[in-house]
Amino acid sequence: MAPLKKSKKMRLFLGIGYSPSTAVRRLLDELQSVEQSQAREFKTTPVGNLHVTLKFLGPVPEAEVTRLIDVMESGVSAREPFAANLSGPGCFSNSLWLGLEKNEQWSALCEMAAELEAGMASAGFPPETRSYRPHLTVARFKPGLRLKLSELMDRYSGVNWGTLPVHAIHLYRSETLSEGPRYSILHTVKLKTSPAD
Repeated sequence: MAPLKKSKKMRLFLGIGYSPSTAVRRLLDELQSVEQSQAREFKTTPVGNLHVTLKFLGPVPEAEVTRLIDVMESGVSAREPFAANLSGPGCFSNSLWLGLEKNEQWSALCEMAAELEAGMASAGFPPETRSYRPHLTVARFKPGLRLKLSELMDRYSGVNWGTLPVHAIHLYRSETLSEGPRYSILHTVKLKTSPAD
């Protein structure tokens, strides 16, 4: 009998894609100038990689992708589309981000993430131990650079960043390349009555 082949694994996550507003593009342009002067310590998120993560899955066997898609379908296809207001900026120890205004739409996003989390857990995927904090990462940096960003954060506080339209979720594949991470969409599930693309 021939030995069973091991299923290839892919690093996956669920997220919401984002096309930047004028204000966010202006911020990204300024962050790129920071990157040029501190390339070893600071990296701006490429426009094509902008997203809000709903659930990080990590390495998943290819054979499990169909089961993942079933959970995505049951978790969001009956939900109405909405738009959440962006706010911020803010910092974690190694990243600069825009958050979401805590209102009814923020609650809807957190509820959707919780439903997906519960569905993934019941399907056998490892549960997330940290509380969900929706955010849009616009740059990553080495710890210690945070203090140097305080002036930039002060200048951009109170800016109207626009909204995050939520009309579909994506299953993303994450690959680490020499030039940085690359995210590609493997599958998309639209929310109920989503507008045509």
